[in-house]
Amino acid sequence: MKKLIAILMCILMVASLVACSSAKTDETTAPTEEATTQAENNATEAPVVEGTGLEALKNKMVAEFGLKDPIVLDNGRLLDQYGITEDTIASQSSIIVLTGVFPAEIIMVEATDEAAAKDIEAKLQARLDNLKQQSQSYDADSYAIASACEVEAEGNYVALFFSEHNEAMVEMFNENF
Repeated sequence: MKKLIAILMCILMVASLVACSSAKTDETTAPTEEATTQAENNATEAPVVEGTGLEALKNKMVAEFGLKDPIVLDNGRLLDQYGITEDTIASQSSIIVLTGVFPAEIIMVEATDEAAAKDIEAKLQARLDNLKQQSQSYDADSYAIASACEVEAEGNYVALFFSEHNEAMVEMFNENF
């Protein structure tokens, strides 16, 4: 009899956990692939036209250099990570790819005007300086990459390519802008 009561109690506890978790499932489960794709397409709040400009260049880089599972940075992440405010961004296409000790960072921004471009350039330079300082003490490979990198600016377009493919990415950027 005690075993039967214990089994019934276990079944009731499991059922209550399942019932409680299904109520939270609507709020906390991972998004479906379709929702993820839609979120990635809408990740940047600045206007981006698929197939042209920065977005097309980013897609070309991802394909050409085999960048696996890029994490798309929206304008909020640019503010959090780099201090770039939304009001200075006309458009942007930026990703982080988790590789090695330090992730690869491909940041491309079209600023709203010349002053905004200078501000973004200064913030990306501060980030690059920070990467150099951090990597110098314990990761020679990342330090070599950071030392080879420069913030690129062409008109209102500003970019940072912290990647082992830095030189080729800069060349692609300069060809497009």
